[in-house]
Amino acid sequence: MKNKEIKPAGTFDSDEIIRVEELSKSFGEHQVLRKIDFSVKKGDVICILGSSGSGKSTLLRCINQLETQTYGKIYFNGKELGKTQREINEYRSKVGKATEMRNYVVTFARGFGTGGKLIASKLAEELGIHCYENRILTLASQLSGLDRDVFTEVNEKLRTSKGGFASMMKGLPRAKKYIARNEKFVSDDALFDYQKQIILNLAETESCVIVGKCADYILQGRDNVVSVYIEAPRDYCIKRTMENMGVTQEVAEATIKQTDKFRADYYEYYTHGNYWTNPINYDMTLNSEKVGIDNCVALIKDYLRIKGLIE
Repeated sequence: MKNKEIKPAGTFDSDEIIRVEELSKSFGEHQVLRKIDFSVKKGDVICILGSSGSGKSTLLRCINQLETQTYGKIYFNGKELGKTQREINEYRSKVGKATEMRNYVVTFARGFGTGGKLIASKLAEELGIHCYENRILTLASQLSGLDRDVFTEVNEKLRTSKGGFASMMKGLPRAKKYIARNEKFVSDDALFDYQKQIILNLAETESCVIVGKCADYILQGRDNVVSVYIEAPRDYCIKRTMENMGVTQEVAEATIKQTDKFRADYYEYYTHGNYWTNPINYDMTLNSEKVGIDNCVALIKDYLRIKGLIE
């Protein structure tokens, strides 16, 4: 975005309210904005147009300092924005918050049998947003041209298209598949990359909940992302697994042990050595037995309010 009337750096028109110079933003290796220049004068009405995933929301979030730009400067009434939280809050109170800036993502990692997926689904339902898990596999299959079963196999277990992912996900089927006790983790970087593209696009285009898929790692560093880990005592997980799957205690124990090992190996490989249960990875770690399913949902919503992501 270029504004032909923008003046050289350090000089301003008296009626210039906001000015952006060479604003750039990257999330890891993924560059969303590159050297954006424009100014807003008193009485101006400006529309930001672009395809889904082009960075419109990220630009607005940077202007409002809900995201910190990687490079570039933002000026308000001729003065560069301050860095302290007090200065930022004062600035926000004057420029207001745009509804476009309210996209947020809640990522979930969970032990098998903890009820993490149920908590994620309930949270999404109460917030009125989508919860994505196995539908990511379906869409990744469509993008790659490979059979969906290949992706199901690597769904935290075994081994480019632009924009529109969010709308493509709607209506895609969900599936349940449990890990066989004799399966082993085998990495597949190509399949993971498709899932990563989808997660990055979802974060750009809508508020949503994403379960698993190393989403906390993929979206790390974003101010509008809250990462949650759900844990519970083994006895509690065994009981829930027996009830939900209709299996014996022996099968439940084996399923929990093997599934959690798959998830741990998957996470370690794709995060380059990090470990899945590391509390530093997450904003919140909740014990679903002690806290309760519904109270976990309530606590996460309270934290979203503290972060200013929901009302």
